[in-house]
Amino acid sequence: MEAYSTATVRPTDKVDYWQSLCSRTYADLELTPRDHRSFEGELRRSSIGPFSFVRVSSSAARITRSPAHETHPSAQRFEIFLTLRGESVCVHNGRTVFLRPGDFTLVDLSLPYRFEFEDICTSVSIGMPKDLIAAHLPVPGLYLGRAISGQQGVNRLAAVMIDSLCDQVQLGQVSEIGPSLARGILDVLAAAYSSSVESPEYGSAAASTRRVQIRAFIEGHLRDPQLTPRYIAASLGISPRYLRLLFSQQDETIARYVTRRRLEEATRELADASWRGTTITNIAYHWGFSDAAQFSRAFREQFGVSPRHYRQEQAAKLS
Repeated sequence: MEAYSTATVRPTDKVDYWQSLCSRTYADLELTPRDHRSFEGELRRSSIGPFSFVRVSSSAARITRSPAHETHPSAQRFEIFLTLRGESVCVHNGRTVFLRPGDFTLVDLSLPYRFEFEDICTSVSIGMPKDLIAAHLPVPGLYLGRAISGQQGVNRLAAVMIDSLCDQVQLGQVSEIGPSLARGILDVLAAAYSSSVESPEYGSAAASTRRVQIRAFIEGHLRDPQLTPRYIAASLGISPRYLRLLFSQQDETIARYVTRRRLEEATRELADASWRGTTITNIAYHWGFSDAAQFSRAFREQFGVSPRHYRQEQAAKLS
């Protein structure tokens, strides 16, 4: 087991140290602490066979993997994050979910994702190569970014297993995970996800895989004002009609999906004190809106208030 802590690091170096450590542990990412001066973190990691286990705790922060970050071969893995203490928001694969203690979520480390937590947060995770879980959970892209409650049934069994396995491995009480045990672990995880999602969402495995690719492309181009359905289809080598068909059984059209994700990112910046010096218009442009009036209309439609009023409300909460 490898153990790391910011306790032995100079205060001025703690944030850089933690960002580098997390990037080596998971994949290249960016760390934005809520308070640089008081930030602290502890991390323990182990690997046995194809699995990695990480137990991590840190002060309030935002952790972001963006399309700009490099994707190394080591990032071609899935990670299941289980929240033990604190609460967080996870944004991944076009979904935004709230994670409470006992909840877990599946993340593709090669794709963009973001975790935000406003207080100390502790989690454990189990990582594995993509092809390993895909053999037990067909079309794993269906489950990316979903919050799974680990409070009861097979979900509870999976949550307890993840936490216990991490403990046992890091205490040296499990030194080998053979094929039989590996199958058992993966079967429990697959059963938890299969029982929590009613059906193979919206059709065939090929179509579901294509939707994951579409969402990843959108996440990487949200700031581009030319991000229209026609542009998306042309960039991915499919017809606009097929693109519409892929999203036809969802609750929102592809255009509405893009608008919602842009609004979610703009809302985050409006609430962030570090963006207070940036005008609402510039934030709108930053996230691909072509003019301020269009942004204000979409914002009010989504949240029921104007961007200015929302920003004032968030500033009052922070003061």
